[in-house]
Amino acid sequence: MRRLPGLVAGLVCTAACASAQVPLARATPAATAEPPSLVVLVVLDQFRADYLTRFGPQLKGGLARLMRDGAWFTNAHHDHAIAETAPGHATLLSGRFPRSTGIGANRIGVEDPAFPMIEGAAGAGASPARFRGTTLV
Repeated sequence: MRRLPGLVAGLVCTAACASAQVPLARATPAATAEPPSLVVLVVLDQFRADYLTRFGPQLKGGLARLMRDGAWFTNAHHDHAIAETAPGHATLLSGRFPRSTGIGANRIGVEDPAFPMIEGAAGAGASPARFRGTTLV
């Protein structure tokens, strides 16, 4: 009985590899370029991915400019079990799982009144108070 989960996982992996019809491609090295001077991450909770392209012709100003001139990732996502804003944003900005960032739920990163979230906060260390680690940007 103890071997059953491992056996099932092995069979699933074998079946997935055997049924793969896409040949493996060699990764091409990224072109050397100067890092961007500004990084803007736009996260729209509850916003379907196809809305930007579907309603793109109606967009004016900032979003239209970001779509036109910025980097566009068509397959950007992160795994989650319970969708909460704070852990998701911490994951997107750091590339780390919530257990590593210290922000596992919305309430975890904002309980300390000495470090309020963005509303009315000023100066360094205003938000998020309990984030452990560095961000990607």
